[in-house]
Amino acid sequence: MRPDLLARLAAGATLVTPNRRLAQHFKDQFDAAQRAAGLAVWPSADVLPWPAFVARCFEGIAAERDDAPVLLSAEQAAVLWDQAIARAAVEAGLLSVAQTAAQCAEAWSLAHAWRLWPRMKSVPLSDDARAFAAWADVYEAQCRRSGAIDAARLADWIGSRLATEGWQRPARIVLAGFELRTAAQSALLAAFAQAGSHVEAVALDDASGATARVACADANAEIAAAARWAHARLIARPDSRIGVVVPDLGARREEVLRIFASVMRTSALSGDDSLAAADVSLGAALAAWPLVHDALRLLDAARERPLPFADWSLIVQSPFIGGAVEEASARGTLDAALREICFAEETLAGVRHAMARTRAPAPLLAARLGAFAEAARGASALRVPPSEWGQRFTEWLKAAGFPGERTLNSIEHQTLARLRALLEDLSALDRVLPRITLNDALARVRRLAGETTFQPEQRALPVQVLGILESAGIGFDHLWVTGLTANAWPLAARPHPFLPVLSQREAGMPDASPAAALAVDRRITAGWMAAAPEVVFSHAAREGERELIASPLIASVPLVALSDIAPAREQSAAERMLAARRMETRVDETAPALTFTGPLRAGAAVLRDQAACPFRATARHRLRAKALDEPTPGLTAMQRGTLLHAVLQCLWMPPADQHAVLQRSDESLAEWVRDTVASVMAEHRDAMPLRATPRLAHIESARLARLVTLWLAVEKARAPFKVEVAEQRREVMAGRLPLSVRLDRMDRLTDGALAGRALVIDYKAGKSSVAGWAGMRPDEPQLPLYLLSDADDVAALAFAQVRQGEMGFKGLGAAEGVAPGIRTPDRIDGETAAAAWQRCVDEWREAISALGNQFLDGYAAVDPKSPMSCEQCDLHRLCRIADRVADADEADEVEP
Repeated sequence: MRPDLLARLAAGATLVTPNRRLAQHFKDQFDAAQRAAGLAVWPSADVLPWPAFVARCFEGIAAERDDAPVLLSAEQAAVLWDQAIARAAVEAGLLSVAQTAAQCAEAWSLAHAWRLWPRMKSVPLSDDARAFAAWADVYEAQCRRSGAIDAARLADWIGSRLATEGWQRPARIVLAGFELRTAAQSALLAAFAQAGSHVEAVALDDASGATARVACADANAEIAAAARWAHARLIARPDSRIGVVVPDLGARREEVLRIFASVMRTSALSGDDSLAAADVSLGAALAAWPLVHDALRLLDAARERPLPFADWSLIVQSPFIGGAVEEASARGTLDAALREICFAEETLAGVRHAMARTRAPAPLLAARLGAFAEAARGASALRVPPSEWGQRFTEWLKAAGFPGERTLNSIEHQTLARLRALLEDLSALDRVLPRITLNDALARVRRLAGETTFQPEQRALPVQVLGILESAGIGFDHLWVTGLTANAWPLAARPHPFLPVLSQREAGMPDASPAAALAVDRRITAGWMAAAPEVVFSHAAREGERELIASPLIASVPLVALSDIAPAREQSAAERMLAARRMETRVDETAPALTFTGPLRAGAAVLRDQAACPFRATARHRLRAKALDEPTPGLTAMQRGTLLHAVLQCLWMPPADQHAVLQRSDESLAEWVRDTVASVMAEHRDAMPLRATPRLAHIESARLARLVTLWLAVEKARAPFKVEVAEQRREVMAGRLPLSVRLDRMDRLTDGALAGRALVIDYKAGKSSVAGWAGMRPDEPQLPLYLLSDADDVAALAFAQVRQGEMGFKGLGAAEGVAPGIRTPDRIDGETAAAAWQRCVDEWREAISALGNQFLDGYAAVDPKSPMSCEQCDLHRLCRIADRVADADEADEVEP
């Protein structure tokens, strides 16, 4: 800090900056100077950003005047804008009142900052500007009736009341960092000077030094290069002040955080935690912080409306609900269980009911949600002041045990304090919103949390990542400015659509014209060049397929190689050890051999998975690995299949005769089907209580009746038969592996070449094909496996495809004429149909025996049969097949 500025602050001058970060920068420099002078205590420097300076002046003057208006908060002003616009929203065809209100508030601030209001109403206006002017008149009238004033008009109000008796105006005002002053700022400062205050502007320190330009491959490589450069500078001199400017930091905040955290995560290797992080200037929306996010989700549940199950999953596993530590494992199990029985959307009552039905108890969570539900009971019917909603929300969260019994870390403590302050802020809305509903209150809270930028306080860090405006005026030892491509810098002019463009240009607004925008960006660029002894400008060379060039504002800066700016740093001892490690690779594709008593009930699924990928079979049927279910809007495919099987089992209950079953009249048959479907739905309702709602049960019943009636028409066209087995469990050997299988159905043929022999049927609600039986790794081995339970008796296998528009059998048999869609196998070298059938039986036995023996012996290689096997698998995170494919591709690339 310049000695003269330091002396002014020590003498009690008020230093005013354009933004909070620059004010904090000067405070830190002042405090550092006092410590360097050997002082133990000293008066704080009076340094404020412009909005805080104006607000303090207003508070001082208002305290001495009886006619002072009430200062509206940003939230109160937003409500008044909403009300002013809502009346004309329908006629204007507005899609979002809230978004339009935000634009109006911005236009209102600009119009007063640049003295456009009310003069702009006398010039020709566009449709948007005319609408804004009308809404602004309504808004201004509302403010006048309530005796209130907003922040946009404070400067003018203060400027006309500086002589207020009893208020002590600042004797000396020093301005620093103002590249451009608005008309309102200039007028207020002139009023202070006229009233006797000493007003002056000071130039910032000029630290001009070496300037260089670097071209990087793309935007991500540019951020990574800046992070590596900052890391190298910090290692070389740990007390350095390093700045990295990212123009679009707001949009790329998470990405920039990730890259800097990755590059600068050195504490594990160097033991120096001071090198482990960077201070990113722009915070995230308060609603995005986990503690607030979970609180808002829980409050939404009070509306008695369904929430997406994804929200309920996070609520159930939230660490901020009472009992989360003690029940952490139980709540994870509960989440998995709820996924099997809940809809894609559920109410609080529905989830609590589902929790009571599962075998995964979490009593503490059940109690907390019960207390929350009781506290919020009947709230949807209330209309009370916002302040009361704020109190209720706090009580509801407390009933849920929020924020949990775990000790919060510093960031969580600050987040909780900001959330509580936000709920208390609702009381300020009582002035403009006397009574609102629960939905309105929650919408306000969500809007406030979404519009509130929150940045937790933390220890000072030597590396600062800033946006364009935050970087203005701050001095560094090293500065890197990214993103300076020709299409991004200078910024394009962006006149506000709600204000007359000509008026904006005449007032000298920086975004009103290309020339004004260019002039401002030239000054900012010059400020960067003078901000540090070492300044690096960078730009990306490409964006996708598009080539990029440097901004003309930095084109004259010498272009250097990245290695000249940030030479590779020397590796630490720990890093050298990691680099020198020798990897021992061992291929282990065999699990311990399986030992058990009794057959595996998984049946054909074991062989299907073993054929698709041996690892999948081991993971699913030995390790019990499976992906979490995703709740669906209605019944799952498996539940629909279960109902279909149950209806067909009832209709073809052995010993059912084709003629006896299907000789009924069409009307009688349809009634019989409807009664059977109704009986099955009633029987299975307890197994899926949440899904089988009355409306859903009616829809599913009609669908089942329609499908089954169409299917019976197919059965009627078959040669005569009797049903001998329906949904019967049998034991069968797959090589040395005993399996328990359930036969959907086995018919005894009573006519034709295969009279007296059996047909094994497998119902399919989806698509099917006999091609799935072929080869040593069959896709659909269940029917060949069923055949092995009685190979001498079975003469045909068939899928019964019960599918709208594709009804029919698909199968193979030892002779023709079994049923439409069942044919003999393709013949080789003139063999008979019977010989072709026996050849298929032998091939199926060989394939099934090999698969069964592989599973029994523990063969578990990650060896998918085809890409389709992986697409239909949910175990990628276990087998890591993607890593193997990536390694193979990389090896192919380096081969000569």
